[in-house]
Amino acid sequence: MGLTPAQIAVYQSPENNLSSDQRGLIIGGNSQLKPELSHSWNAGAVITPTFSPGLSFSGDYYETTITNSILDGGVADNAGPDIVVLGCFVQNNPAYCSLITRNSSGIFQIGSTNTNFGINKVTGLDLELDYGTKADGVDLPFGIPGSINVDAQAEHEITNTTQNPDYSVNEFTGYFNYANDSIQPKWRGLLFADYLLDNWTFHYDLQYIQGTQDLSGATYTYGDEIPDYVYHNISVGYVLPDGIGPIAHSKISVGINNLFDKDPPFLTGDSIGKSNTLNGPYDLTGRFFYARLTLGL
Repeated sequence: MGLTPAQIAVYQSPENNLSSDQRGLIIGGNSQLKPELSHSWNAGAVITPTFSPGLSFSGDYYETTITNSILDGGVADNAGPDIVVLGCFVQNNPAYCSLITRNSSGIFQIGSTNTNFGINKVTGLDLELDYGTKADGVDLPFGIPGSINVDAQAEHEITNTTQNPDYSVNEFTGYFNYANDSIQPKWRGLLFADYLLDNWTFHYDLQYIQGTQDLSGATYTYGDEIPDYVYHNISVGYVLPDGIGPIAHSKISVGINNLFDKDPPFLTGDSIGKSNTLNGPYDLTGRFFYARLTLGL
């Protein structure tokens, strides 16, 4: 090129530092797409101890892997054209270089059609503990009349990963994402408890959601993270006696959801709902009283 080492050290390509530079993206379908492939397996066990009639415990492990994931809009449209340009010129990655079309003026356009890209993998554990006295004819202690049913469920998400267009890997477990209002706590839990006496049912349930942090890597302070959440709900139901006209097996219920009027988490980020919080498992209504009549015709 006829340049001295000093000139080479400070050389700038005319393609660098262009003012208001624009390059076209080709976005659309791709006849070379392959179907996504999903592989999953699970293993589980159920334990019903003979020393405690009415008690059962179950556990299930699951693993799902999706390969050839279809990236709608291609690499450049999802991660930005710089990923492609730098991947070609800096990393010398032929997969990125093949997406660039040049003319006499330099880069003319960048291909970003739908493509098969990345791997999604989710693993987790589902646990359940159930105890009931009525079906097994177990009497309550101290001569207490009636029967009880208790059902406790827990879900543990171990991993939830996806590969990015730049080949890095995102771990979603334990995080929330403003971009799609998704929430991926490591632990969720449900507890249902019923006391049944003649035609009466007294019900209590609890919902637990472990705290999550901002996927974008915020400072993890108030407004940028969600603490553990617990909701409480109660209700009372009464089954009407049969033989009252056509309403056999009808039931009247009254209850309160979100018993302690817990507010949804406050977040400073801009979510899809535009409400300084996230939709999904969090209650936006507050304490809610209801009455319900169920007719059995």
